[in-house]
Amino acid sequence: MSTNRTMTYINPDDDDLVKQRHSLAYKSFISEFSVLKDRSILYGRSQAKYFDDSCLNGDNHFNLNEGYETFIKKDSNEKLDILIKWILMQTPSRGLSVKKILHEADMVCWRGILTKIGCVPYLGDDVFRIAAVWYNNVIFLCELPTEVGLERQANASEYEIKASYWGHKFEQFVTMDDIDSMPNTKKPVDTNEEHCIVFKGTFQENKTSDLRKISIVYGAETDCILSSTGEYIELKTQYDTLNNSFWKFKAIKWYLQSYLVNIEKIAVGYRDKEGFVKKTGTTRTSEIGDSKSPAKFNRCVCLNYVHKVLAFVKKEFEIGTKDSFVILEKIKGRNYLEMVRWDDDTVKEDILNNAFREMFPKI
Repeated sequence: MSTNRTMTYINPDDDDLVKQRHSLAYKSFISEFSVLKDRSILYGRSQAKYFDDSCLNGDNHFNLNEGYETFIKKDSNEKLDILIKWILMQTPSRGLSVKKILHEADMVCWRGILTKIGCVPYLGDDVFRIAAVWYNNVIFLCELPTEVGLERQANASEYEIKASYWGHKFEQFVTMDDIDSMPNTKKPVDTNEEHCIVFKGTFQENKTSDLRKISIVYGAETDCILSSTGEYIELKTQYDTLNNSFWKFKAIKWYLQSYLVNIEKIAVGYRDKEGFVKKTGTTRTSEIGDSKSPAKFNRCVCLNYVHKVLAFVKKEFEIGTKDSFVILEKIKGRNYLEMVRWDDDTVKEDILNNAFREMFPKI
């Protein structure tokens, strides 16, 4: 493959990113669905969990190592498959406009992609690669594996592997299937089962920095629901306190993950290095990164950088061929993204499966 344009560096250092207000003007819930063990999906919240707030009363005695040997982990290389199933589920017949099905959005992706992009100005050590393809007037963003990530996964220590399990096990300790039930920590942890929500976000036009209006539909897995209010709550585990240096790197991700889907409350299980949680507390999304927070970062910079990157991607397709694809790459040690367009249409077949392309013939 060869590029027909030079590489573009999307830097976060222009003054307009630091302005008092960010350009993400609207975020609205548009759908929810459940993912079953076999990765099929259903409308509704059959797989949703409720938060057991009794864990906030006094000390906990949660051994997050329990059941590790029976852990059932989902395929980590699904790309956009689940979101595509959601799109197809609400499409009654062949040949309809996919842009209409997607609420006239310019783009579609998972929340995780927006989170990764928003962290770029501050988290230089992150490494990731995102592909963008244009199909029937909608841009689809999908994360791709990187050599660094695959190597890290292959060489992960036993502690790192267990630590990734601890977060899932904590969810089991503090959630229940129904409001009037109790947490069941005896069944295997199975990450194939999920409850997801879909939001539409709109970044308003910014004439000062020449950024146009961008609308994007994004899906996100939820942790649980507050039975008292019906609001979603995020669950996290954290070693020690929310004041150590490692927390400062987590804070940006926590903020973006929650803010993007209107989650205000985060329940945090404070664990030791052996995987035991002795206390669970709460923090608020609106307090992360504010003037009193130990984690110092500018929230407007994060969200305005997301807008800038999405605008660059859209413009790249508008000035070039729609049968190309764009790669966004974050290299370790750099606080910016590299963008390049490749003149190759085959990547669409890898990201958008046959069922999708048959339902929505290319126009």
